[in-house]
Amino acid sequence: MKTVLNIVFNNFENDARVLRESRELVRRGYKVKVLAIGKEESDDFELVDGIEVFRLKLKSKKLPKSLPFQALKYGEYLGRSLKWIGKVDYIHCNDLEPLPIGFVHKLLSLGKTKVIYDSHEFQSERHGSKNGIRKSLQVYLEKALIPFTDGFITVSPGIAEEYYKMSGKKPEVVPNCPESFDFKSSNFNLKEELGLSSECQLFIYQGRLEKARAVEKMAESFDRAGFSNIALVMIGEGALKDSLIEKYKASKKVFILPAVPHEELFKITASADFGIVTLEKSCLNHELALPNKLFEYLNCGLPVLCNDLKEVKKIVEDFQCGEIFSEFTDEDIHMAAIRLIWKDPAELKKSVERAAKEFNWEKASETFGAVYDSL
Repeated sequence: MKTVLNIVFNNFENDARVLRESRELVRRGYKVKVLAIGKEESDDFELVDGIEVFRLKLKSKKLPKSLPFQALKYGEYLGRSLKWIGKVDYIHCNDLEPLPIGFVHKLLSLGKTKVIYDSHEFQSERHGSKNGIRKSLQVYLEKALIPFTDGFITVSPGIAEEYYKMSGKKPEVVPNCPESFDFKSSNFNLKEELGLSSECQLFIYQGRLEKARAVEKMAESFDRAGFSNIALVMIGEGALKDSLIEKYKASKKVFILPAVPHEELFKITASADFGIVTLEKSCLNHELALPNKLFEYLNCGLPVLCNDLKEVKKIVEDFQCGEIFSEFTDEDIHMAAIRLIWKDPAELKKSVERAAKEFNWEKASETFGAVYDSL
């Protein structure tokens, strides 16, 4: 049985993509170990759906976040990963941070260990990336190491094209699609929970409540909308959660709810009417992103309201499964919302179902599995 060491630089408690991929590898007959970073209260070892999860409690974790101290933390993580040298067949590197570790394993095993790079974002063009030592180092590492990876995966066609321009090697595209969800079996009634009438057209945003997601602009626009039968609910955590709760605590149009586990979230989402996908176009990574929530809405049966992000826009237009607005202005947002509400419900339902059949984990896993099959 071949063994995969799946490396993440988080605690592997809410990483849906890594969990899906790990489960898929187990299903295909691989032995899977996940190497993660532990919190002080985390267990050193846990068995999750046949996946061995090892969480490293780094002694250097409380050091400052400046680059020299981050290098020390990285050195500790690398050093403690060496116990698996020569004991695994594949190192699966989730995002850039584990990639150099993967190559250390490959070199010390004399090439026996193969490296798969799974970039969940366009690493050097993420929101907040600034020209400087960090960004230069990211670009250098990817240009230097990607050509020597044995497998290469990313999340959208646009990001795949950018990586091809950078490295000369084009990754396979495995979008962040959920497992198919039978939303028709759920009897949860979100409108009733919020005290809304059944005729209300309810839009939902699920995800991080951060400035880069344009959640403040969307909440303000819906709160100002001159329509009595439209409402917005936002579910998630983030820096803006408390201020949004305070601002809209008396609103009859905007509701802010805390994050819930994924298995509960989809039941809640499926009881709304439309899903919202928004990102500020503050970086190339955002413009080329295909957020999880897009596919989660579609698999919950919801048409989509989104701003004109290149890759999201292409799917919405190709499948006619939503409406797009160009600017974060009341006029643009309200007109797009009205166009969406006025679409023929039967035709819109067919379009959403067609998109959901194309974008689900059952289909995406075929591409993912083929990467390993080819090694």
